[in-house]
Amino acid sequence: MNRRTTVVVEVTLMLLTVAAYFPVFDCDFVGFNDGGYVTENEWVKAGITREGVKNAFTEPVSALIYPLTMLSHMLDCELFGLNPAAHHGTSVLLHGLNVVLLFFLLRTLTKNTLPSAAAAALFAVHPLNVEAVAWISQRKSVLSTFFGLLALMAYVRYASRPRLRTYLLIIVLLVLSLVSKAMLVTFPLLVLLLDIWPLQRVIWVEEDGGVKWLKTIMAPANRRLLTEKIPLFLVILPVCALTVWTQHDAGFMGGSGNISIPTRIALVLSNYFFYLFKFFAPLRLGALYSITGAPVPAWETVSGVIVLLACTDLALKRVRKQPWLAAGWGWYIAALLPVCGLLQAGLAGKADRFAYIPMIGLLMAVIWAGRDLLHGRIKDVRALRGTGSVAFILVLVLLTAGTRLQLRHWADSKAFFARAADVTERNDIAHVNLGLIFSAEGDYHAALNHFREAALIHPSDPDLQLNVGSCLTLLGRHAEALPHYEAAVRLRPDDAVIGYNLGLCLQANGEKSAALEAMQGALELAVEQGMVDLAREIRVALSRVSR
Repeated sequence: MNRRTTVVVEVTLMLLTVAAYFPVFDCDFVGFNDGGYVTENEWVKAGITREGVKNAFTEPVSALIYPLTMLSHMLDCELFGLNPAAHHGTSVLLHGLNVVLLFFLLRTLTKNTLPSAAAAALFAVHPLNVEAVAWISQRKSVLSTFFGLLALMAYVRYASRPRLRTYLLIIVLLVLSLVSKAMLVTFPLLVLLLDIWPLQRVIWVEEDGGVKWLKTIMAPANRRLLTEKIPLFLVILPVCALTVWTQHDAGFMGGSGNISIPTRIALVLSNYFFYLFKFFAPLRLGALYSITGAPVPAWETVSGVIVLLACTDLALKRVRKQPWLAAGWGWYIAALLPVCGLLQAGLAGKADRFAYIPMIGLLMAVIWAGRDLLHGRIKDVRALRGTGSVAFILVLVLLTAGTRLQLRHWADSKAFFARAADVTERNDIAHVNLGLIFSAEGDYHAALNHFREAALIHPSDPDLQLNVGSCLTLLGRHAEALPHYEAAVRLRPDDAVIGYNLGLCLQANGEKSAALEAMQGALELAVEQGMVDLAREIRVALSRVSR
């Protein structure tokens, strides 16, 4: 394939990416994480400054230290301010570059142009990637993958001609990927899989028609392949340690230790099935699917067991004749390991963005299995090629349409949280944020419904009880509000704000003496806690009630 044709394919892939993601330029920032990363981060909003650069390397955001990601946000603010279209444009550009790099990587590895272009095209428009691209705070996903793909390209060069400077380039690019997001911590495993296919560096030991795995692993040439990955593991270990430490220090892994081993195993099995299912049927996609510790559906766990056993068995049996199945499926398994739930960090039990890199393995397995089917098992290949091309174009169109439709749910914070509430059950975070949005808009009936949904999930949360009571108060339903204020006081008796609201509600219900008692207690707490403005307001209210 000449260079001109390659350029045409690469430009076509970039245009396809822009066409799929064009609606994102009308999307706003969303009120979940975008504030911490951009809109409410004073260091980022100031653009590129000496203090900001220092802050990027030393201060965690959402309990994570990813300096390169923060620098990219700072650069956007330096150039474009808080124009969301420009910030989205950077993420789309990075995704487009990832698409082109994936094509170039697969073509370099396999020497097969059409399958490589097909895999890259599906990666470009698949709706499962929308979260990683359209969510500005997930810039880290596309940025990390960009450097990760460059590191893989460097590894391909190293495999063909081992040289120290090439190996050092791999390490540098891997570090850049990890300081953007610590997703590619399984990089050594991924390149080992590439050694199986397409690089074919693994020496197989076979007896009686089957692979002898122990002898294969212990073969001198294969031991050398393992040994050359040791420096990569040494690079990754400090990043893993830092991530775990910052997450634990922020309390984001505190709940993880409370998850029982059976529940954790069920979550892992469920997740491996979940992303595979969404890859083939990208329906009802959203954000915040589940929260750490939430019950795992039994059918997902059982499906995960069946899928893992069946696909792994098939991949191992066909590893010599169809190595792309083993390499692709192994890539999916390995790339998903950091976020499969084995070591849970943060709130998300599942998230579309987690599939961004693992999807590459599935694309490798599916596309090359389809190529093998066309070239090896169908007699009338020419007749089927036309049908296959039409089918591929249809799938590409459907996926592009799905991506454009999915982008509607990233238009603003309301659309974002409404989608999360729609596609999940018992999602208190989505309902709380929708309640706050509707409250700010003055729609207290809608806000009340969402706060009540959240309170049903977490009845022992005093803030939720306070929010329900406040909405009922604003709607003039003081008698209904009173039990919620009383519940909030019981749950957090040292909160002056809650005590003051209880007093106001008691006053509105005509219980003057009880109102005075509640307000006096709130005043004492406010004075004790140095809340000067609140104390002044309570004194004024007390004087009115006392008349």
